[in-house]
Amino acid sequence: MKVNIYLVDGCELAVGFKEFQETFGELEKPPLITVLKVAGLANPLCLVEIDAIAVVEEENCMCD
Repeated sequence: MKVNIYLVDGCELAVGFKEFQETFGELEKPPLITVLKVAGLANPLCLVEIDAIAVVEEENCMCD
């Protein structure tokens, strides 16, 4: 799993991590987290955006 946290410039770093913890909870093995400061987000009312990518291994996958 990899997580990107986008913070609007001027927003405290702790705000992004707080949102991450509220969304994902306590994880035994935390993922790689990248934090990026941005000028703004698509929704101007938002200060934080979290984007995550995860790979889940399927059991008995019949993939070619």
